[in-house]
Amino acid sequence: MAQPATSICVYFDAEGTTTELAPTGSAGAPLEFEAYVIIFVEDAVTGASYTVNVIDENPANPVVYLGSDYPAGLQVGDPFTGIEVAFTGTQYGFLGTPVIVETMHYLKFVPANWDATTFSLTPHPNYMDLIYGDGEGTIQTLVTCAEAVDNDASSFGEIKSMFR
Repeated sequence: MAQPATSICVYFDAEGTTTELAPTGSAGAPLEFEAYVIIFVEDAVTGASYTVNVIDENPANPVVYLGSDYPAGLQVGDPFTGIEVAFTGTQYGFLGTPVIVETMHYLKFVPANWDATTFSLTPHPNYMDLIYGDGEGTIQTLVTCAEAVDNDASSFGEIKSMFR
């Protein structure tokens, strides 16, 4: 999946390429996995604010939250009720570099028939939008993967045919 520009999403790899959690291991075995809150933006990033939503299709087999890791800095709040994250040092997202804001650790038992767990992001309750701080101290808005237009590469012929 191509990363949408100026977005914040939950990914299941640190590179920001996998948005769907796939089961690994045998049925009944515990699966430990990480979910990463990642910003893709052509800008400097000093922090972000968001709320994490986790929906289990099978409440009898929920994911178990084990904790989170953050880059050096300050975190105010809780990821599930609204968190503000400020970095000690500026992080740079230029040229498609992922800016990892949070690494969440989870545990789930692999069922015989995999049941989906959906992760999404919404704005912090104190703000109307998903936001980040840029390198100039200005608050900027972000979109989620679901809202963003995918930017997959097109061939020259496909683009040329749009203007006929």
